[in-house]
Amino acid sequence: MPVRDHIRDQFVLSLGRYGRPRMTKDLKELGRQVGHRPVGRLTKENGIQVKQNKKIMATTDGNYCLNVAAHLLNLDVHAAAPNQK
Repeated sequence: MPVRDHIRDQFVLSLGRYGRPRMTKDLKELGRQVGHRPVGRLTKENGIQVKQNKKIMATTDGNYCLNVAAHLLNLDVHAAAPNQK
């Protein structure tokens, strides 16, 4: 099987997640002598682009369904001695 066909098949099997480094590693495991640059060129010629994961930004949700605990210190931050609050 030509390298181009193998790259296309592995891309489909990986659900669009295999990029140039993984493709190169996979081809080398099969005994093919290829480098990153030729694999990158072949992926570009075949119109293969890796789907990158979107990073989810952690935010605070202000819509709480439970009661918020009372603030027990009442902002009195002065202590008479260490470990009193």
